[in-house]
Amino acid sequence: MAACPPGPPAAAPAAPLLVRAPGGAGMQFTDVQTSLWADCALSTAGAIYCWGRNVHYLMATQAALVMDSGPVAVKTALRFSSFAHGGHSQTCGISRADSLTYCWGHSDLYQLGRETNHLDDSIPTPVVGVGKTLSVSTHNATSCTIALDNSAYCVGFYGVRHHTVLVGQPSQTQTMLPVQTPERFRTVSHGDLFLCGLAMDHAVVCWGSNTSGSLGNGSERDEYDYEPRRIVGNMSFAKVEALSRSFACGVTVGGDLYCWGAFPPAAISTRLGAKAYSPVQIAKGVKFTDVFGSGRVCGIATDGRALCW
Repeated sequence: MAACPPGPPAAAPAAPLLVRAPGGAGMQFTDVQTSLWADCALSTAGAIYCWGRNVHYLMATQAALVMDSGPVAVKTALRFSSFAHGGHSQTCGISRADSLTYCWGHSDLYQLGRETNHLDDSIPTPVVGVGKTLSVSTHNATSCTIALDNSAYCVGFYGVRHHTVLVGQPSQTQTMLPVQTPERFRTVSHGDLFLCGLAMDHAVVCWGSNTSGSLGNGSERDEYDYEPRRIVGNMSFAKVEALSRSFACGVTVGGDLYCWGAFPPAAISTRLGAKAYSPVQIAKGVKFTDVFGSGRVCGIATDGRALCW
């Protein structure tokens, strides 16, 4: 009996999709967040580590603009239960010891939430105007927290209505102010010029700039609206993310993915063009557990697949 010919050579193993940050061997993290200049992660011990360029003292050190390819501990004795690091401006974290929100980095528009403002500050300092907090979120010129009663507080350029609001001008306050709404929030997510919050009853509420319909309230007017309003559709969401300058997406409690605003054209039909003023379902027939992105939309399906547009 003739020998069988050899089969094709075994395929080389696929390259890993995830690569450990240089110098990160042995470290364990509970959260990783990225920004324009640096990436940061929260260790299981509550320390924040960053790598990249130390622009605006994001790493809480005076060694400005230093490049680090591996995780470097933020220079503070504080230990954090959670943190926020987005855009390219500031980093904030909630202290394990007192549940207060501490911020450091850039504060050209008062986004560090301090009575005495400094353009850049490398020292983590508690924000003023709100006490103990449940969560914190940041992006560029705005920082927001959720207080123990689930009310939202913001400081900076576009988070709350001030006595005088001019597009492109700094706010008239330097400390956290409550967002003027009866809504209570689970989370708040930042776009470049708007915010969307997940209310306690799973409704999505947005405010700020309505560029290209980013507020999802059905209005086609490109204007600022500082009154938080629920998006169109009366749907219940498990998660919402304001993903870029002018679009947001959310996953409903039933696993459906909806987006609104000027989100990537490939994600919606030619009939709609490149924007939608109210939520439009994406990838009908697929159920999702998460959504994320910046400039693109990516969702995690219930079977573990990552789908992006």
